[in-house]
Amino acid sequence: MKRNFGLNNLRHSEQPEAKEIFAWIPTRVTSGKLVWFNYYWHVKVYTNVEPKHKWVMETTYTQWEYFIKKLSS
Repeated sequence: MKRNFGLNNLRHSEQPEAKEIFAWIPTRVTSGKLVWFNYYWHVKVYTNVEPKHKWVMETTYTQWEYFIKKLSS
């Protein structure tokens, strides 16, 4: 009998998953700035130590902040 406790579909990735989203209503990004009628970036990084300890780090950036982040890395 194989015991997987539903862990087959765990996502593990140190690479960020980034989406560009248009803000129709005012949206506050992680830095505290407001974005309205413009695009912003929503970045998720899935990390874990072992299969039982998984977490997601979510960050939102303005277009300029994301551009500077990509240049610096």
